Amino acid sequence: MPSPRALAAIAAGAAALAAVAALTDLLSYGEAAILLGVAYLVMIARRVDGKAHRIELRVKRHEAALQKVEQQVAALAAKLDDGSAQRQEDLAAILASLGEDRVNAMAQAEELRNLLKAAR
Repeated sequence: MPSPRALAAIAAGAAALAAVAALTDLLSYGEAAILLGVAYLVMIARRVDGKAHRIELRVKRHEAALQKVEQQVAALAAKLDDGSAQRQEDLAAILASLGEDRVNAMAQAEELRNLLKAAR
């Protein structure tokens, strides 16, 4: 794919060739104008194609970056879910331990009451 500068050189060459051909009566002025128009349109089409290609590459690069960010967010969400589940388990264990301590304390208080009644 020629660079934009090469396309400009080709178009300039075609313009010079068309001008010389028109002046030497090899081509009519209308044919020379058509040749110039075609050269100009080819140059414009290649330039637009090059810009579209660069835009496409930029979009792909941004899509890859977005996919990477989405993967990082998914990994962080998984870690948060794991942390939340661990916190829930820890809280359940603490509450169970407090419940056992309360039951044990109630049993000890009952025994202490019985001992105090027996001592009177």
